[in-house]
Amino acid sequence: MNSVITLVRTFAFTPTKKDTNKMYSFKNDKTIDHLCRCLGTLSEFNINSRENLYKAVEILQERIDNCDGDERDDLKKQHARISSVIRTYEEIVEGHYIDNLIRAERESKAAAERVTEQKNTETVNRKPKKFGRH
Repeated sequence: MNSVITLVRTFAFTPTKKDTNKMYSFKNDKTIDHLCRCLGTLSEFNINSRENLYKAVEILQERIDNCDGDERDDLKKQHARISSVIRTYEEIVEGHYIDNLIRAERESKAAAERVTEQKNTETVNRKPKKFGRH
């Protein structure tokens, strides 16, 4: 739990509800759910290295190309799941991570600027207080 809090504070992880009708919790977090599904896929296909990950998607593609019918549909679903893990891996590890940090920092600064602008607008729109009778 402390590592998740650290990730949130360093903009490496943005809490997002999976079900917007429910209160936020780690069980209702979109990113955590996605990462758990990725781990489940890795476990199910016994993938324990980056090389195995890319090899598995190549093997599945070859099998898809060489079969028909229901088996092909099942293989396409498996291929899509492993491809999703690859995209997630590449986003986190191979570069998009920095882009996400930069985007999060910009969004944070923009939000802070909006708050400042709102405070300034509220100050300008106030009616001057009248002191004494004229």
